[in-house]
Amino acid sequence: MKRTQLLLSLKLASWLGMIALFLVISIAAIEKRNTTRCQNIKIRFKNDQNLGFIDSKDVMKEVNQADSAWQGQKLSTMKFNLIENGVRQNEYVKKVELYLDNQDNINVVLEPKKPIARINTETGAYYLSEDWDKMSLSSKYSKRIVHVSGRVRNLTHPESKMDSFVKQSLVKLLNYMEKNSVWKDATEQIYIDENGKIDLVLLFSEPIVRIGYVDDNFEQKMNKVNAFFKTVVRCHDLASYAEVDFQYSQQVVARKKM
Repeated sequence: MKRTQLLLSLKLASWLGMIALFLVISIAAIEKRNTTRCQNIKIRFKNDQNLGFIDSKDVMKEVNQADSAWQGQKLSTMKFNLIENGVRQNEYVKKVELYLDNQDNINVVLEPKKPIARINTETGAYYLSEDWDKMSLSSKYSKRIVHVSGRVRNLTHPESKMDSFVKQSLVKLLNYMEKNSVWKDATEQIYIDENGKIDLVLLFSEPIVRIGYVDDNFEQKMNKVNAFFKTVVRCHDLASYAEVDFQYSQQVVARKKM
């Protein structure tokens, strides 16, 4: 019995010691936070893929606009939420978070948005992000990206059944290209007509490639396109043709230039 009581007393003392240590460390951290002043902000990019839409200078500009007096401030008075929200407002930023490291530097870690297409409309152009929202064109961004034109109104906010159909078709096509890098690299333009049918302009092929509707048989259709260019192009010069039509299940129709 005495041994059991002794063990319980030791456990209790151990827990009390841990609690006391925790309180001491917490109080020391609070004291340090109340006296330590911010001297440096580090910018880190996550999953950037070298896109270059936004750089450290752009982020620091957002930080300074949110809290211009951050340098030299006590950590206890720093406006962390204000800075985080300020950086998040940048249209090229997908996610952002702030944290302190062991050297009391403020680390701003952000993930830029990824553009998946350049949309060309009658009133202007913009980049379509992977989150399916608009991003303004940037003079910093130089990576080649597929251009989409034609019936592209209301892509980000469909207002009709046809708008929704066009959006679903483009989503499926861009996802296919993302998974099949050959097509992502080879496709220069996507054109969508008023009925939602799609034509492709390829870098290696002079004729326009008509694939029609992006329906349930779409991937089978793309397999046929693949097979065509792997075999026919080796034996025939397509320079005299205006278009190659893959909309028919049993045949490929090539139309010569007028």
